[in-house]
Amino acid sequence: MDKKNQKKSLRKALKFIESKSFYVVLVLCLGIVVFAGLFITSKNIISSIDFGSDQLFDDVQFGLDDLEYRTDVVGSSDTDASHKGISATTSLNFLEEKDKLSYESMSAESKNHGDLESETQASAAIEEKEIEFDLPVLGKIIYDYSMDKPIYSKTLNDWRTHAGVDIGASIGTPVKASADGIVKEVKNDSRLGYTVVIDHAKSLTTVYASLGKEILVENNQKVKAGEIIGSVANSAPFEILKSPHLHFEILKDGKNEDPKEYLPQLAK
Repeated sequence: MDKKNQKKSLRKALKFIESKSFYVVLVLCLGIVVFAGLFITSKNIISSIDFGSDQLFDDVQFGLDDLEYRTDVVGSSDTDASHKGISATTSLNFLEEKDKLSYESMSAESKNHGDLESETQASAAIEEKEIEFDLPVLGKIIYDYSMDKPIYSKTLNDWRTHAGVDIGASIGTPVKASADGIVKEVKNDSRLGYTVVIDHAKSLTTVYASLGKEILVENNQKVKAGEIIGSVANSAPFEILKSPHLHFEILKDGKNEDPKEYLPQLAK
């Protein structure tokens, strides 16, 4: 009896399923549609998130390019992100290198400015330092400096002032520059014969006259103390009756001063 009831129940169930098969298929189709919709929606959300990230990266890259340097990205869409990463790194490296070069340029400029200041200070120190004059030629004074009162001149047979000292020496004796300086003038003077004029620091000037014709320096030439500029002769027309000598003068700001004040050994 039980078996008959089970078979009867089974037949009823199969009959019910056959009658309702349309609705079962419909439910399954709706389930598939819903699942597909959820899948597509989630994919779109992920895509939009990726797009936002790329856009943000592009905005950063564009800002860097506007600042200094542009590296074009070439390649397929698969390698696009890696190229953009290289572009950003290149731009940053370029900016760092530029800052480094700017710093080095500023340092070099600062150094040059410092060197210029050092040279200026050195020149000022030289100007402040007292100049030490050397004897232009060894010998004794045969005719002294005298600007405050006239003294007798054998050659001119009159009384007149004397702007320098005459240092006696044999003809041909070398004449040396008394200090470092620049040759201002080389000339054959109508009164003092062959003459060399040298400018020194601190507005000082030395004059070497009654020289021989062979002058060893020229205008604008730099000379050192002790450098030979000529030789003793007797070429000064206004001093022709004197024995061979060097006529030597020192001027300060264009005014003659007693050479013995700068060369005390001459007074001995």
